[in-house]
Amino acid sequence: MNQNYMKPNRLNEWKIDSRTAVDIEERIGELAAAYVPEWHFDREDPDIGSVIAKLFAGQMENNIGRCNQVLNRYHTEFVNFLGISLLPAKPASATVLLGLVQDTIPGVEVPKGTKFLADTEEGEEQIVFETTHNLYVTSATLDYAFLTLEGDGSILPLKGRMEGPRILEEAPAQEEEVSAQEGDEGGLHGFRLFGHSPDLCSIHRNALLLYHPAALDVEDNPIYLKITGNAPLLERIREGAYGFWYYAQEGLEPVESVEVLPDGETVVLKKEKKNAGVEMEGSRSSLLVMKALEPVAENQEVTGIRVSSQGQPLPADFVNNGGTDFDVDAFEPFGDTLSLFQECYLGHDDYFAKAGAVVEISMEVSYREHRILDRVPGEDESLKIIKRKPRVIWVDSAADARAEEISLEYFNGLGWKKLVCMQEVSGLFMGDQKGKITFSFVCPQDWQGTEAGAYHGRCIRIRLLKSDNCYMRPCVHHYPHVERLRVSFSYEGHYMEPQSLVSIAGTRRIDLTRKVKEGRGFPAFSRGEYGEDALYLGFQRKVESGPISLLFRIEEGIRFEGVQCKFEYSTKKGFRQMKVLDHTGDFSRSGTVLFMPQADMQAVVLEGKRAYWIRISRLHGEPERREDTLPLIRDICLNAVQAANVETREEEDYYLEEIRPDLSVPLGVPDILDVELWVNERGEHTKARMQQMLADHPESVRAEYDYMGNLSSFYVRWQETDQFQEAPPWRSYRLDRMNSLLVFGDGIHTGLPTVQDDVAFKARIRCCNGERGNVGPGRIHETLGNLMFVDSIQNPVKAYGGSSIESMEKALQRGANILKSRRRLISADDYVQEILNFSDAIHKVRCVAGRTIDGGFQDNALTFCLLLKDFEEGSYSFYNVAGMLKKHLLDNCELTIAPEDLWVVEPVFARVCVDIWVEVMHMDDGFEVQNLLTDTLTEYLSPLRGQQGQGWEIGVLPRRSQILMKLNVLKSKALIRRLVVTVRYTDQTGAHEVDLNDMEENPYMVCCSGSHRVITAGR
Repeated sequence: MNQNYMKPNRLNEWKIDSRTAVDIEERIGELAAAYVPEWHFDREDPDIGSVIAKLFAGQMENNIGRCNQVLNRYHTEFVNFLGISLLPAKPASATVLLGLVQDTIPGVEVPKGTKFLADTEEGEEQIVFETTHNLYVTSATLDYAFLTLEGDGSILPLKGRMEGPRILEEAPAQEEEVSAQEGDEGGLHGFRLFGHSPDLCSIHRNALLLYHPAALDVEDNPIYLKITGNAPLLERIREGAYGFWYYAQEGLEPVESVEVLPDGETVVLKKEKKNAGVEMEGSRSSLLVMKALEPVAENQEVTGIRVSSQGQPLPADFVNNGGTDFDVDAFEPFGDTLSLFQECYLGHDDYFAKAGAVVEISMEVSYREHRILDRVPGEDESLKIIKRKPRVIWVDSAADARAEEISLEYFNGLGWKKLVCMQEVSGLFMGDQKGKITFSFVCPQDWQGTEAGAYHGRCIRIRLLKSDNCYMRPCVHHYPHVERLRVSFSYEGHYMEPQSLVSIAGTRRIDLTRKVKEGRGFPAFSRGEYGEDALYLGFQRKVESGPISLLFRIEEGIRFEGVQCKFEYSTKKGFRQMKVLDHTGDFSRSGTVLFMPQADMQAVVLEGKRAYWIRISRLHGEPERREDTLPLIRDICLNAVQAANVETREEEDYYLEEIRPDLSVPLGVPDILDVELWVNERGEHTKARMQQMLADHPESVRAEYDYMGNLSSFYVRWQETDQFQEAPPWRSYRLDRMNSLLVFGDGIHTGLPTVQDDVAFKARIRCCNGERGNVGPGRIHETLGNLMFVDSIQNPVKAYGGSSIESMEKALQRGANILKSRRRLISADDYVQEILNFSDAIHKVRCVAGRTIDGGFQDNALTFCLLLKDFEEGSYSFYNVAGMLKKHLLDNCELTIAPEDLWVVEPVFARVCVDIWVEVMHMDDGFEVQNLLTDTLTEYLSPLRGQQGQGWEIGVLPRRSQILMKLNVLKSKALIRRLVVTVRYTDQTGAHEVDLNDMEENPYMVCCSGSHRVITAGR
């Protein structure tokens, strides 16, 4: 380290101890209370012991001050006594996505160490990134994805078009609820892992479809549904957990009334509209739909479902004689003049379609007369004898005509067939019965509609078969007059099996008709085929080789707890578990998942899509959590590889002209990470010893031979050390990274190279570009060399974690901390200083003892909350540092801390949002005031630049009065009339938005600038 270095004009920059007399006295008081509670240390009214303690504290403060002053002047020399060197630069890391040329080969291998080139922000020479692991770039693509939820059976499509089952497969889509979801062809919908998302609709259904040709087609009349074998299901219907719909002309319509009868088996339904017919087995049928309105937690088994109904008395649809329409409420079936084979058509298409029902027709019948008179002829005038006879008296003689016999017929599709009634109806209109007349019949199965005048539908044909004297003259026709004709029907307590019964469970249609007819029990409602929380990823092409990488991009800036999962792949016999290398921390952060494809992976059909499937399911026993604390996955990408801003140079040979103690060899490479050093130890070992070393340590020893087969060089790998006093025996060296020097020891305590007539040592140098390696998105775009069939290379997010070699200021500060802590980690301040020195990317640290990551209290817990300088770029940098930092702390701490008790966590980012109502002095200043206030708030609330450039401390939020005081700098241009400050944050319990005054203390919270509104008004 440069001994002449001194940072000018910065007194007390590096302090070995920052305690004052007051701090020491407080510590004495704490120790006294713990060890000698009988002695009361009182600074206000001290006894002799307290006086001695105060004198000690004052003298100790003076000594600390002198030490700190000495360090200011001779700090570099003191630090040199420690034998420390500058910490090396740290390479940036990046995630790189690779893409194959389409329709070429199944895939290509990308070995570890493959070099990529990136453009820097300054546009200077390109820098190198190397892959950190092997990767097989596959031509397969993620074609389908969907999510299943155990709680309610939801099936959420994420990518690729997937349709749920329609209630009516032939119905247009607009007549039903939306049951299809189409994924974006370029990517998948963002989703919450194992939870619902607002913009995703489930395609699963739980419904029961009941078809019947007659019993359901009634309006404003009861429909009886008898469900046997499951009383709890009827109780759930009573509670509203299930709903009923019917298919009408407008689509599915809810029934208006649902009642469960006390028998615990019968449901009474009423609806207002007429059913629309649907085709079922070649005939018209009506549809009733029963839907589950809540998640079906378990299968609902029933032993039977049957249906019945009845129809209230209604007028006929039409009455005519085939040519003339009659008034349906008052008409003469045969007119006022009877004649044989006269016809009357009485139509009611709805009720006459109730096959098997008892149809009743009632009417008020009266009889009216129509007289047709004629004179009886006398003797012909031309033939009478001229003689006087008695005068002839003319007399009228009239016959009676009645409807003595009629027939009732229906049309069966081929012709008219006699309608068999329960009463004798042939003499219905003879005149013997007056007033109300009723007859009934069982509605035939084969009744079909026919033409009757201007109407088409099911009707009864009434024909006059016998009417004596109807053609005589004179004649009195006693014709029937009908009023208030009403038609009704009833199944009279008879329940019928449905024509067809179909269950929809999830996305499957299950025909239950056979089980109903066989009288076997069956599940009316079931949970569906997916019984767990799982994510399914489908690939149309088979992945041929590996390792394969999947990049999961998870929402940044929000703390998600990990969700333990298992990974499985599809085979002919179901799903089998596979091993993966998970870099996402159980989906708590963005990262890759690596796996090797299995030979028995097979394409199977799920949700109508044939693909090679990977299933990621939540492990059983995972605790239930609020959905807003589950990971929010924004994208899943194939062919992602981790790369580091590391350039591994070719191995170089070094020759020495002179060998001396403390030998330094210039390497000529900046920002050295490490050196793989092989020193030629030819001539220092016997042949047998060299053979033994080659056999015992082949990874650390290598030999070279000449063309005669004789050993010409014998290389042994040496190890780097920070200082020679603590070096391993003999074979060690030190790197002076500031000056790019390779430094050897004195030859007495540590070794020196000895070969001068040949290669003295070989070195392979790894270097980086420090902070310059933190290139922006899309900057990594080409390879260094030829990578066949790969046509796209890009980094979707900014590279992270790169830092340059330690500065002199940081090294001197680290030296002061070493003097203070004596290389021990005991106090909270020791840990904080050690963490700040660990990485230049760390901006602030807070140590929280006795509290866990979720805010709970636990005596053994030790939590460190880290705020990184590039936190706005996402959590990549934090997780890059956190793992290595935790290992470093566990390796160097003096206390016995279990790994599960030591936590390194990100802060909870509390976004402070300010709404301001201001009155501007001049309206022309309105926009300027708005921008100035917004910029002032953004800068003041920044966790890095707020508080006079020092940033906000972790666990500290600004007060409303502080914000108001900061904004009052503009009082010459505007007056603040109202101020509302809210805080938005997401922690382990979910998302919150509260008033600043109502915020509870949280040691992990850090202030951030949120969204601000400035509402201006003129004076």
